[in-house]
Amino acid sequence: MTDADRIEELKSALDEQHLVSHVTHLEQSLDEYKKRARLLQEENERLKRGLLGQKAERFSTNEAQLSLAMFQIAFRHGAHRNQR
Repeated sequence: MTDADRIEELKSALDEQHLVSHVTHLEQSLDEYKKRARLLQEENERLKRGLLGQKAERFSTNEAQLSLAMFQIAFRHGAHRNQR
């Protein structure tokens, strides 16, 4: 084997290694894309449920009570301020 043959063999191996590295990078990018697409689809479904009513995600009883309590406090504070 001549030096020129060895150089060509090394170049070929280097090109192959570069291609393997590039394919690995593309596979990782594709996996990330698929993951993000799935997350977006899930979020879209949650938004649809929220907009369509019956399927909407609901507040728990405690969250609704907390919201009502906050409104009561705000109204009392506003009414008290108006009486001054």
